[in-house]
Amino acid sequence: MQQKSNKVSPVCDEKQSASSACRAHDVAPMNASSSEAPSFRQQLDARPWPKRAVVTAGMPYGNKSLHFGHIAGVFVPADCFSRFLCHRLGARNVLFVSGTDCFGSPINEGYRKACEQGFNGTLYDYVAKNHSTQKDALSRYGISLSIYEGSGIGRCGEIHQHITNEFITRLFEQGVLKRETTYQFYDTQAHTFLNGRQVVGRCPVQGCKSEHAYADECDMGHSYAVEELIAPHSTLSGTVPEMKPVENWYFDLPRYRSMLDNFVEENNANPQVRAVVAQTISEFLCDPVMYIKCSEREAFNALASQLPEHTLIEAENGKQSFELRFSTIEQRDTARDILHAHQIRFRTGKTLVPFRITGNIEWGVKAPVLDGVEGLTVWCWPESLWAPVSFTIAALEQRECGAAGAHGVACEQRESNIACEHDAAYKHNDDGENAATLTHAALTAQGDLAMHDEQEEHRSWRDYWCSDDARVYQFIGQDNLYFYGVAQPALFEALQGCDLETGNQLPAQKSLHQTTLIANHHVLLGGKKASSSGAVKPPSAAELLDYYPVETLRAHFLALALGEKSVGFKPQILLGSQEEKNNPRIADPVLKEGALLSNVFNRLARSVLYEAKNSYACLVPIHTPSPCVINEAHQALLRYDELMFKVELHTIMAHLDSYLRAANKRWATAMSTLAAKEQNSHERTAQEQASKESDTPTQVAYETSLQEQAVQQHATHVPFSPEYAGTSVDTCQQLRLQTLNDALYQLWVSCLMMEPIAPFGCQKICDFLNFDPHSFFSWNHDFASVSELCSPADCPQGMHRVKELPARFDFFQREL
Repeated sequence: MQQKSNKVSPVCDEKQSASSACRAHDVAPMNASSSEAPSFRQQLDARPWPKRAVVTAGMPYGNKSLHFGHIAGVFVPADCFSRFLCHRLGARNVLFVSGTDCFGSPINEGYRKACEQGFNGTLYDYVAKNHSTQKDALSRYGISLSIYEGSGIGRCGEIHQHITNEFITRLFEQGVLKRETTYQFYDTQAHTFLNGRQVVGRCPVQGCKSEHAYADECDMGHSYAVEELIAPHSTLSGTVPEMKPVENWYFDLPRYRSMLDNFVEENNANPQVRAVVAQTISEFLCDPVMYIKCSEREAFNALASQLPEHTLIEAENGKQSFELRFSTIEQRDTARDILHAHQIRFRTGKTLVPFRITGNIEWGVKAPVLDGVEGLTVWCWPESLWAPVSFTIAALEQRECGAAGAHGVACEQRESNIACEHDAAYKHNDDGENAATLTHAALTAQGDLAMHDEQEEHRSWRDYWCSDDARVYQFIGQDNLYFYGVAQPALFEALQGCDLETGNQLPAQKSLHQTTLIANHHVLLGGKKASSSGAVKPPSAAELLDYYPVETLRAHFLALALGEKSVGFKPQILLGSQEEKNNPRIADPVLKEGALLSNVFNRLARSVLYEAKNSYACLVPIHTPSPCVINEAHQALLRYDELMFKVELHTIMAHLDSYLRAANKRWATAMSTLAAKEQNSHERTAQEQASKESDTPTQVAYETSLQEQAVQQHATHVPFSPEYAGTSVDTCQQLRLQTLNDALYQLWVSCLMMEPIAPFGCQKICDFLNFDPHSFFSWNHDFASVSELCSPADCPQGMHRVKELPARFDFFQREL
């Protein structure tokens, strides 16, 4: 399997600038005097980012609306990373895909319960209704998916059925599928076979603390044979179901143990992959083991000779069970049957077992006819592993629609979608002004249309999934690592050298590449794991927006550091006592990161725009920022890029906190210095006296005068430095203009880094600064001056006009 190098180019340790103002960051700036030191752009370009990328987010089941765990644990982190990649690689080179998982036993069981409560639609209607609810919630959180459809809905459903046929057919042709007769639960009272969620019991895996175990998997991600489920009973009738033989196809997963061992080593060496990924995969790469209680030892000894060859490991250090270790899963299964027949209780350990591909329930993706076996459907887990490929195909198909015509003229549907994004982007604020909140989907659509070249080569899903210069990043929950980290890599390995759609031989480098797994730990509610089917019910994603601003929630979810450990989400408004809610000294932890937005970042943006209005009538002379300001920004951008490469999203929040506070401190210091200089300026005093003696000018004349002064300052500007000690008007004007240009530049850099986290407020800032958002949020700059954002038409005579900011305007909502 092809794996690209993931070495991170180190950020240079350079000498600190002589100016004390350059000590605002803990990252050492570059030494401009060293001819050997790589430039900022060279360091940025040295990071081994791919040319193209797909970002996937785990698929929510179609039996419910989204809860806070879906948003916090998967979608917000994936959206943050995807937005960054769009800016870093170019919007046309990035796809962010996900969708509703339309099939599986949770859907059937949810539909049954819904019908009991009065729902009168079809199963398809039930899934489509929940899909629509999910899609709406994602939109409200600003999740900028290229596509969010369903594995069984509309055109995506058609594509997914086709890809499923091809995937399973190719696996069969490669000789890695085997037909097995296994057992399935049957409810004799309800006269029906039971699907996974219609049987509940206790997980047979040793040490598992799962609250819910179903027919062949538990909610902790353990997979086992249905015969192993402890104390099963039917959710339909409450009775103990029978076991009846059924025929299904299984993937020979144990064959790939050696390959998975190598996969673990590669993940351990990959700085983009978190430690939990390799650790969890390794737990399944063990010999098959059975655990038998010591109290059963006498009965075991009586039949030990009947068991396949095994190694017996005695109980030690107070353990209550001894172990039987086997070489193959077949040996363990034979021993299991013998122990069952003699009613000896046991548990099994984690190991590689054949991975079920098909099932026998009617609601599912239809399985192809193989070796004369027909009428089967595909088990929901394997088809959900290749569903992102289906979504990628569908997204590219939609993009092709948008690329129809010369120079990327959008087709009617594409134009309609973009128009809707724009219409939704402008919201009427409390001050009666239209504030731009351009969604990321519309922003990337603008970039797609602007960048399209009618000669551009048609792109296939293979350009994203089967290319050395592309990468697929999959954001998932820790619970699902068995499927994405064990089963999926083996399935992809089985198809090496095989064209998925034709079956023809291909070079390995043109086959499916392994994906980069970004796994998050559990997000707890308070200190407990919340689950829709558990005792602790999670708040819905929509419900949280009744209490907190969306960007406050986005920032807080990222700051939880779920990539490192399970963390509690503790909204005081939902979990706090009435005394805590009424006590102003007890802060709501959810609001902490929001304060950085609504206080610190908001203050910087307002300072720049109000100063531009008050001193320059919104016509800002654009000049080069101070060298130390540029240096600080370059180091901040390099560090941010490195953190994004490592997907350390929680660290990014702390990094931005440092940069924004330093920018505000610089502004405050400079304006304080300016006030002192102006107070001591005799020339300024004389001008003010002359102004009092003259007639009061009209506002128009006043603004015209300010604009004339701005043009004059632009023509005569000399960059201000701390060495200026004079108190002349010219010096004050130079300091004012330099301070504004420094802050404007820092505001641009701050918005670029913050947009993936708080997109709506950053896009409003961009709108008021009056820059093209596609350029403003692009990393394709040298970041030497804001002038890089200005075209000659937009900035005549080096002047840039910003929009007038209404009084008391907030870019980021404080509280609801």
